[in-house]
Amino acid sequence: MTETPAAAPIVLVAGETGLRVGRILSARPRQALRVEVRGEDGAPQVQRMEREAIQLTLSAVAETLVQAEQLVRAARDQVAPEDIETVWNLLAGVPVGLGEAAQLLLGSATPQTRDTTALALGLRDDGFYLRSGQLLRRDPAERQAHAAAQAREKALDAEVATWIEEVDALRLGQRRPAGPQPAWVTRLQAFASCAEPNDDAVARLLCRRGRHHAATQRDAAELLCEVGVWDPHEDLEVLRSGALRPWPPELLAALPVEPRTGGDWPRLDVPFVTIDNDAPHEIDDALFAEPWAGGTRLWIAIACPICWFTPGSALDDAAMERGATLYHPRYIAGMLPDELARDRASLHVGVWRPTLVFRVDLDAHGQVVETGAQPAQVRIASAWSYDRLDRILAGQEPAGDVDRALVDRLIATCLASEQQRVAAGAYLLYKPDVDVRAPRHGPVEIRPAGQMSPGRRMVTEAMVLCGTAAARYAIQHNLAVPFRSQPRPQSPQLPPGLYSDPADVYTVFRSLAPARFSTHAEPHGVMALQAYVQVTSPLRRFSDIVAHRQIAAHACGQPLPYTPADIARVLQRAEAGQAQRRVWQRRAERYFKLVLLASRGLGTRLHAQVVRPLAGRGQMLAYVPDLGLEVTLATQGLMVGEWVDLAVRGVLPGQGELTVSPLRS
Repeated sequence: MTETPAAAPIVLVAGETGLRVGRILSARPRQALRVEVRGEDGAPQVQRMEREAIQLTLSAVAETLVQAEQLVRAARDQVAPEDIETVWNLLAGVPVGLGEAAQLLLGSATPQTRDTTALALGLRDDGFYLRSGQLLRRDPAERQAHAAAQAREKALDAEVATWIEEVDALRLGQRRPAGPQPAWVTRLQAFASCAEPNDDAVARLLCRRGRHHAATQRDAAELLCEVGVWDPHEDLEVLRSGALRPWPPELLAALPVEPRTGGDWPRLDVPFVTIDNDAPHEIDDALFAEPWAGGTRLWIAIACPICWFTPGSALDDAAMERGATLYHPRYIAGMLPDELARDRASLHVGVWRPTLVFRVDLDAHGQVVETGAQPAQVRIASAWSYDRLDRILAGQEPAGDVDRALVDRLIATCLASEQQRVAAGAYLLYKPDVDVRAPRHGPVEIRPAGQMSPGRRMVTEAMVLCGTAAARYAIQHNLAVPFRSQPRPQSPQLPPGLYSDPADVYTVFRSLAPARFSTHAEPHGVMALQAYVQVTSPLRRFSDIVAHRQIAAHACGQPLPYTPADIARVLQRAEAGQAQRRVWQRRAERYFKLVLLASRGLGTRLHAQVVRPLAGRGQMLAYVPDLGLEVTLATQGLMVGEWVDLAVRGVLPGQGELTVSPLRS
């Protein structure tokens, strides 16, 4: 073993950012060296290094790392840049060694002049470099590339230094000046949310700020939280998936302002109304009802975005990949660009829009007598909200501009249709549900979103009748469309009917087989329909776009855009995208519900209904209607349908875990 004295040899060590100065503190035969170097945080540290990491051992020694660094700086100051350039020119085509270079540069080849030459030429200048103790001359092309790389590094350092000043100011609580978002914030967000981050400036910012050797996306997310751009609840999986990535500018630029074919469709002068949430993301359906032969003629107009893009186009491919709009508690990622789904194709009041209009004639008992479908332009006369409609129906608000006679006719017709379907064996399942919103830096909002109010039930049934009319049209004209079917419940514990009690809804769900798509008509047993086609949401569901294209093409006497094989292929891809978005939405909704419970604290009381046993676990599943939340109960002896009061004992939103215990009365 060889131990070095306090005056240790000075060495140049190869690192990720170039050569750095160090001192060998100990060297054991056949073992790694102990070398003192300056770390990323600027403090001296001792590292174990393989001997291959030592690029050059100087003849000089130093008692401290500071002395070694001072010696290096002094050696560099002895040589003028123009002398280095002269040596580089003289050594062209000549073998280069430290001795020859020292002789040319300093007039002698002593150990001291060799050290000075190595430090002046090999460590600072781009004309030479050190490799395993040897001085090598760069050729002109390599030197030019090296100089350019150094210039980029210098510019990158300057940029990052400015960013660090701004970051530190924000972290200390200073307010950012008004104006556009700084470039580093945008790039930091992209780094944190990109599937494969690649930004040298951001990586350097994160490494220098965190004193890490490698930047991670979590570092970027944490920094965005520290400076107040993000909060701790960003969904990094969704961000990294690309689902929130802006639509390409060239795709938006190619989007027509006016519909390509809808302008040729006839105008239907029917005073349609839309009924939706207070602030809908898009508006894709409208209704009207009028007396007809002792019954009612129901008109349903559905927005028709197919007039703006064609099968096989870039937009079509992107929408198919998404499959559906993502309604995340924090983000909404449209299947179609907002310029189309929320503006040009959306059914706004007072403007003509291309639609597929479905007509359903029902007798006085709510039985469907005849249906029809046609492409047409419609103009919306009024827009009503569910909440306002429910208040009017409850006598809590005057009707105002709401046509109460039209509302009463719509509700009576649709509820009568419900009764007809229940008599035919339908199960109407209206489990209490909620809408979750989680604005950045704001509290989680939970709003009731059940379907049991008269206005919501009326619209739901009208959409069922619309799907019935679409299916009848396809059958009458032998069209391949995405029929949706589902077998009747097997060995049902409950008879057909309308169910809103959570335990009843779960009981029916457990007896259901999965629904499926096919290109030929099959019964939908749960809805008690001979055939059914989803057509009511083409602004947010791709399967509806496929159905619209087939029906509109046939009605206009044009070739059908899809064969049955095409439909199967397209739906397979679209369903995969839609399924992934459902997973993200459900997981995020549970996460934010648990975040809300965590903010309320342990001991928070919940009112829940036991809905089913968990097979093989000795546990029960309960449902909290006020939160739309499933809860696992370890308590034995509870019965399905029993209501219990629970106390929150533990919440882990990140793991999706909630621990509760029943409260004894």
